[in-house]
Amino acid sequence: MTEHQTENNKDWYLFYGDGQDHKINMQEKMKSPPPWRKFLEIQEEDLPEIENRWEKIQTLANSPENRRCQEKGKRFRVSSQLTAAKDDDSNEDEPNINKITVLDAVNAAILLRRPLLVTGNPGSGKTSLAYAIAYELKLGTVLSWPITSRTTLADGLYAYDAIARLQDYQLFKDNLKDNPKDNQTQNKSFDIGNYITLGPLGTAISEYIAKKLGKNLKEFYALLKNPQELEQLKEEKNLQNLNFQYFATITTKVLKKLGGDYAKLAQEIEQAQYSQTIVFPPLQECKFKVKTIILIDDSITDNSIKIQPFDFEVVTITTNLKKYVFDPIIQTEIQQHRSRKQAQHFIENLENRLQLEMVSIPKGTFMMGVPRIEGYSTTYERPRHPVTVQPFFMGKYPVTQAQWKFVAQLPEINRELDPDPSGFKGANRPVEQVSWYDAVEFCSRLSRHTGRDYRLPSEAEWEYACRAGTTTPFHFGETITTNLVNYNGNYAYESSLKGIYRQKTTEVGRFGVANNFGLYDMHGNVWEWCLDDWHDNYKKAPTNGIAWFNSNKSLFDKRGCATLRGGSWFNDPKVCRSASRNSYSRDDRGNLIGFRVVCGFGMILQ
Repeated sequence: MTEHQTENNKDWYLFYGDGQDHKINMQEKMKSPPPWRKFLEIQEEDLPEIENRWEKIQTLANSPENRRCQEKGKRFRVSSQLTAAKDDDSNEDEPNINKITVLDAVNAAILLRRPLLVTGNPGSGKTSLAYAIAYELKLGTVLSWPITSRTTLADGLYAYDAIARLQDYQLFKDNLKDNPKDNQTQNKSFDIGNYITLGPLGTAISEYIAKKLGKNLKEFYALLKNPQELEQLKEEKNLQNLNFQYFATITTKVLKKLGGDYAKLAQEIEQAQYSQTIVFPPLQECKFKVKTIILIDDSITDNSIKIQPFDFEVVTITTNLKKYVFDPIIQTEIQQHRSRKQAQHFIENLENRLQLEMVSIPKGTFMMGVPRIEGYSTTYERPRHPVTVQPFFMGKYPVTQAQWKFVAQLPEINRELDPDPSGFKGANRPVEQVSWYDAVEFCSRLSRHTGRDYRLPSEAEWEYACRAGTTTPFHFGETITTNLVNYNGNYAYESSLKGIYRQKTTEVGRFGVANNFGLYDMHGNVWEWCLDDWHDNYKKAPTNGIAWFNSNKSLFDKRGCATLRGGSWFNDPKVCRSASRNSYSRDDRGNLIGFRVVCGFGMILQ
């Protein structure tokens, strides 16, 4: 971009860091490149385009919109003179930006037409350097895009606030219940376009498309008001593969925030009728043309799934304490009462015989947390409070290594996944050694593959599903045993008995018993990630069952600790209780930690 049209097309700008123009003859300064670094010769038909681009760059650099960038660039100096930057005796307290090596690196990147990564401590001048380069080389406006180690290309294109959409819908339902005749409430829209904003790259692409159409950005936005004219221009420019409806939907929200004439333009764009339905693949399953389904019997009629009953065995434990006259030792008698029950589920076929079984969890209200009298309870589990949970589907078992391996080979969305991360190998063992971000990526890939909304459970959903109508420390009753749960049997819960310490995970469903909802392994084996940010107690916790977040950041932008539930093979039984909570850094992994998924479309069907 620093090359511009002069005689024989040889002159380039160099960056000296002093705010002045410095041209060089490229053929004199640069040796002949190796074959792998050669550039194509400029063709005669390219010259008008090069001239046109250079004029636009100069126009942009001098435009009022670029004044802020110009001022930043003008104020920046690597040094007052180039020789000062070369001085080895220069003040060491000066930022590292005052080194001639920086100038060399910048110019090398320019001449080789390759990106340059600039690193340094806060205040060392990284941002100022970018503005100075843009100003001195007349590159135009700086594209500002804050990124982290987990930033993806999709973040630059657009941001989709799925959590805000879900929370708005939950509030909408609550308000509708209280005010069923409120027209404003009834007409509220949850269209996905209201929860998407253009990122810096998305904005740049808008400019690129406008240029393709021979328009500036303002003219392009104006064209969005007239779909027929836009479609006609598409045909003239042979751009039929571009779908401008994405920009019409997303851009209106951006323009509204700008206010003034832009907000008026957004209103006009919204009034324009497009003949084609707006679709945002792969997010089309989130269109909120909704009907609410109460999961009580076979009332679900979505043709994309088949709800079917399944039978399972439930165990309830009772204990009786007896003190013998001639023996002061307290002895516990543990009785296990077995019964058969039936629930509903659907089966997600992944490949061949590999399946994911999703159990129907009905809507209900329960008391989350514990009273002070429950043994080994902590302040993390209080105050006890009522929570109403909407219906959903939950994995019958924790995600297995076979299921993980299948999803890990699906196309990447936000991050890479190790297809075989687990320490304890076995296709039917739970996957472990996965971070919270890994689990979120798994859900994203599974959602795109199946067309359904898979995610991690909220903490309230997890405890509600684990308890399955019980109020005892475990869904089994007052205690657990190692013939029903995989935990550290060197420890006993209260007056119970010790048992086996297996020192590893077991295959999911090995013990053959479930809770009243039909879920297996909710206690022990592996800790399970929940969606929520960690909180030290339940003060001000939501009462509608949704995930409790400290901010509306996208999931992959979240930092800090998330919540774990259920305990593991390594733990004392007291931390395997239904109410027990733990926190762990989102990016950490361990052979104690896995997860199970939930599917939210039981609450909202497209």
